[in-house]
Amino acid sequence: MGELRKQAAISFGPAAPDQVLAGYEGATSSQARDVAYWDAVAALNTPTELFSTTATTRRDAFLRMALAVLTQ
Repeated sequence: MGELRKQAAISFGPAAPDQVLAGYEGATSSQARDVAYWDAVAALNTPTELFSTTATTRRDAFLRMALAVLTQ
């Protein structure tokens, strides 16, 4: 889930991961657990610099959002 959410964030922007989560939860009729943790794992499992500045910026924003939730 975290990897798919990360790829959506990089490809389509900051609103896309929430759409992935909503689709998953709607299809499974269950609430995903530990989403921020797995988002952080996925984001940290990437090179420091991605294939474009936009991709790197979007990945960094995705990671910051996950860390913000984890530090609450």
